[in-house]
Amino acid sequence: QYYRDMRDRLDKAEWMAKFQQQPFVREGLTYPIEELRFFDGFLPVGNCSTIAHIDVAFGGGDRLSMPICKDFGEEKKYIVGWIHDSRSPGFTVPRVVDAIDRYYITKLFIEKNSGGQLYAEKVSEEMKNRGINHCKIELYSAPNKISKNDKISGYSDYVKRNFLFLQTKSRDFYEEDIDFYKADADYRKALDEMTTFSIEGKGKQFDDSPDSI
Repeated sequence: QYYRDMRDRLDKAEWMAKFQQQPFVREGLTYPIEELRFFDGFLPVGNCSTIAHIDVAFGGGDRLSMPICKDFGEEKKYIVGWIHDSRSPGFTVPRVVDAIDRYYITKLFIEKNSGGQLYAEKVSEEMKNRGINHCKIELYSAPNKISKNDKISGYSDYVKRNFLFLQTKSRDFYEEDIDFYKADADYRKALDEMTTFSIEGKGKQFDDSPDSI
């Protein structure tokens, strides 16, 4: 709790440098935290679709990143959950299917490239074994004429305008409350990675989180 309070009080750059050993330079950030929109965990009333996207990983330091979105339309896309895990598919596939079940995800997008098709087959098999059939997996090919950094930068204004992210400050609500969403450790890691990413590539950084979003 001491460190949670400290994190909430400190400037993000100071917190990351002093307590996470991940210093970053403010200049050139694609998603400065002050430019993002946030919500308190409660969603508006109305119809929405629940979709997710997986940036696949097979271990070795790379991270699987899976933001989960309750989409109410333009400017109302709420990122309610996020799997952000550097372990192998043996660990992450069950977590992905858990999320499909828990959030009732109806559409899951996975990029074919870099082993995505194999990963989709593993997820489909796990869903079948559990009797989960409400989610459709859609495979797609990433454009090869545009770099990853250009893609991240090109979509950044759209994300800032239309997406809302969970506040990460401590709150005294029950996790089980179906109407309330709370940022867990994965969500915090993903958001930290996203808000310290620079297309200028200064220092050690990962792009899984901003790429998946």
